[in-house]
Amino acid sequence: ARWVRAGLPAGLRVAGDAGWRNLLPGCDVLPPVDYYTALPECYGRAGAVLNVTSLLLPRSLSQRHFDVWAAGGLLLSDATPGLDIFPAALTRPMTLRGPAELPSRLAELRADPVRALELRRSWREHLRAAHTYAHRVARIREALAL
Repeated sequence: ARWVRAGLPAGLRVAGDAGWRNLLPGCDVLPPVDYYTALPECYGRAGAVLNVTSLLLPRSLSQRHFDVWAAGGLLLSDATPGLDIFPAALTRPMTLRGPAELPSRLAELRADPVRALELRRSWREHLRAAHTYAHRVARIREALAL
């Protein structure tokens, strides 16, 4: 909620349960979205999707780090060390060092839609080239020396 309040632009919408109404008064809160059916479309339509890594897994990536880009969306994320598995040229434009950076980063991306579209395309290409399930299985087999 602190991150969203810091970057609360006009027209911001949050999808989630009713608890968000208490945390973000005045924000348009949409009902929860089904992960398998409606979420990819929401990711693709959104101007940007904010990811803040769970405090329970402070060095992690979430599936959102993959799914938003795969759905054609644009992800903004806190600076989790897990992003090190991706090229810096891709992570630099989407990584936020703190909540105060959110408004300016949103403004930059909105001001340059061509750059934002290229970032989306570059992420999709990179994920296809290096982060499919086939790549994951190959890494597991390699780690297990199979």
